[in-house]
Amino acid sequence: MTESDHEPSRKRGVYDGAQDEALFHAGRRRECSPAPDLDELDTERALVEANRWDQAPVQRARLLELNELAAGFFTAGYANSWGPQYVNGRLGTDLADHGGFRPGYAPAGWTTLTEHLRHLGAGDQEILAAGLGRVASTGAIIDLFRERLVLPIRNGREIHGFIGRRQPAPADRGKAGPKYLNTPATDLFDKSAQLFGLSEGRAALDAGATPVLVEGFFDAIAVTLAAGGRQVGLAPLGTSLTASQANQLRPYVGARRPGVTVATDADLAGEIAAQRAFWMLAARGHAPRHVLLPHGQDPAEVLARGGPMALRACLQDAHPLAGHLLDERRNHLGEGPQLLAECAAIIAAAPPHTWVEQIDYAGAGTNFGPGALRAAVAGAARRWTLDPLGSAQAQIGDLRLVRTRLQRAGEIRLPAAGPSELVWGADLAAKALPDRTQSGQPDLDGATGSVGSATQETQEPSPLKSSPLKSSSLESWREMAHSIDPRLTSDQDWPTLCRAIQEADAAGFDVAHELAMLAAGGKLTNRHAATELAYLLRDATQTTSDTTPTLGSDPKQRAASSPARSLAQARPSRRHTAGPMR
Repeated sequence: MTESDHEPSRKRGVYDGAQDEALFHAGRRRECSPAPDLDELDTERALVEANRWDQAPVQRARLLELNELAAGFFTAGYANSWGPQYVNGRLGTDLADHGGFRPGYAPAGWTTLTEHLRHLGAGDQEILAAGLGRVASTGAIIDLFRERLVLPIRNGREIHGFIGRRQPAPADRGKAGPKYLNTPATDLFDKSAQLFGLSEGRAALDAGATPVLVEGFFDAIAVTLAAGGRQVGLAPLGTSLTASQANQLRPYVGARRPGVTVATDADLAGEIAAQRAFWMLAARGHAPRHVLLPHGQDPAEVLARGGPMALRACLQDAHPLAGHLLDERRNHLGEGPQLLAECAAIIAAAPPHTWVEQIDYAGAGTNFGPGALRAAVAGAARRWTLDPLGSAQAQIGDLRLVRTRLQRAGEIRLPAAGPSELVWGADLAAKALPDRTQSGQPDLDGATGSVGSATQETQEPSPLKSSPLKSSSLESWREMAHSIDPRLTSDQDWPTLCRAIQEADAAGFDVAHELAMLAAGGKLTNRHAATELAYLLRDATQTTSDTTPTLGSDPKQRAASSPARSLAQARPSRRHTAGPMR
């Protein structure tokens, strides 16, 4: 990197005047300011974890031992199951010779794993504490994973949990449970602190491979397999990118490092996830790149349809994610102060050496006056430098506005309800969740979903055709909450819970999953169930709300067509401009 890269205006001599001087000093201030003390946050988390183990009924070493025993049990049954054929159809290999991912199979019996572990000396409370079993309505301990393709979720060499995929065509779909099922929260497993694929790809990352953020675990595997060591697929587990997960990417960004590429699905949920990732990574001093996937496909579908070369070509055609955000603002905000302010905030969040090129790009085709954007970027940069984490969180909170305007722009056709089918831990009353498989196409693997009663099997939701958003968004939230617990919508406290739901959804959390997990804890009273759950939800997601619920934000809605694709069609892509940033 040359010296001129760090002096965004003066050295390059592109602009003159007071605005240029302000931009130059804002860049210098950014470079001389200390980075946020993220190590302190990591230390606090480590202390909390240490204290938790002091009170844990089953110690960490024992839980790791039980998970390893379960992994061995699953692996032993893989070869003679339907798993290898299914995985080969998705990825072009059955993964049997890929020791890192270690696929397995959970048989259909109700207590097959439980009895196996008991035979090896495990007690029922140990099996429950490891998240390998659950209590049925009869009071018996039954296996959590049954008739599923299973992969371990690793942290280094340790197995902290599992993710299971239901048989694609079960004999009784109504009782087969959710399509994707993960280990519930345990003393060992925390979904917000794990990135699927990080442990499996750490050697390649340390050797210089590019981390690629995707949405599903099959997508992460597809990227890693197709890239041949040049890229490693990583998937958050059940939520959009969290602070803990973003912190784990710090070793792979910065000088002489490849940086992070974002390759989320080309639909509404993927668009919001990509924008959230931009702000999370920008707060850590990084300018991520972005892959525009074809025809609304996810990486696993690109691999299945076009082979490794097609997926590699997509991954190699990555461009600054900031430019993608600028495109969305320019296409939907029109000319005016809001467009100027939002473009300035996006540019200012990135490292200073990117500002001039982004200013040129954002200013092209707009009516910003001479120097207006440069002055706005300088001001936004000063505010960002003072508190990058707080500024990023404010922008993430505003993603609900992005979601709403994409819906209202008429570019996205949405199903009537939106949470997908990944369920964490207990089986869910999933009747409120649509089947994401349309016309025989595979689901997005590893996407997030909801959890409900721990004592009942899920019913397979009926497929819903995509249609424009017509019904009240508040009614969609109400229906989801009612399906989890009718008490939540039966009293005057419902508006309090509704506000908490909207704030958590805007912050990128899987609201259906969070609500159902909290409700399943059995701590709600009959009198104020909705208010109590609202407090629990805000505590779990670290969100607050002072606003009245508004229309226009359905829970986790999925698009049948791509917002990213429509944005690219609405305005010429920066891929076709001279000299895009690389």
